[in-house]
Amino acid sequence: KKMKRLPVFLLILVAGIALAASPHDYFLMPEHFFMHKGEKINLHLLMGDQFVKQEEIKYDPKKIVNFELYEGNKKTDLTKFARVNDSSLVNYTVDKTGQALIAMSTGIEYNDASRDIYADYLNQQGYDKLAEQVKSHNQFRIKEKCTRYVKTLFSVDDHDGDDYRKNLKQDFEIILEDNPYKKRFGEDLTAQLKFKDKPVNGATISLYIKSISGNVYVHSQ
Repeated sequence: KKMKRLPVFLLILVAGIALAASPHDYFLMPEHFFMHKGEKINLHLLMGDQFVKQEEIKYDPKKIVNFELYEGNKKTDLTKFARVNDSSLVNYTVDKTGQALIAMSTGIEYNDASRDIYADYLNQQGYDKLAEQVKSHNQFRIKEKCTRYVKTLFSVDDHDGDDYRKNLKQDFEIILEDNPYKKRFGEDLTAQLKFKDKPVNGATISLYIKSISGNVYVHSQ
């Protein structure tokens, strides 16, 4: 699917499907998206709605399944450099130029919620059929099963490389098909949503764009 690129400073792609709808988005946020070789990564895991920070999540190894850095052909297990119970997730120095991709996946979490409130949330997200199924249950409380897969892309000294389109074969993954660093204002940005490495049809995909002024623009398909 194609999405118009607005004047941007930061952007995040968020996707949801029926069994993974959550009231809050998680996103990995480097303090600098344009780094230099020899600098340390200062990375944060944030929770919020529409790209607006509501809470900072500290690193908890019990909740993290994978935490990896990709620099071209080089793959680094960042769990070895993670800062436990620290808001700055990792202590690692970048030593390769070009694009770099960080990916994290969490273990399964269970959340308890009101049946009607959760059904209303599903309606807002476009999952009308699932909302009707939730409302039809006799129970007034429901349990949500949630796993999160998050990625962030940044550059070191230059924007060369194709890490932006790297397929990590996560259970649930958004893969860019265009290099965002080579896009100009008004050009299309194409991405693909996959579930267990197969294209997903009919899922809601939202593009959140945060301008330099701090305004957040949302485009959903």
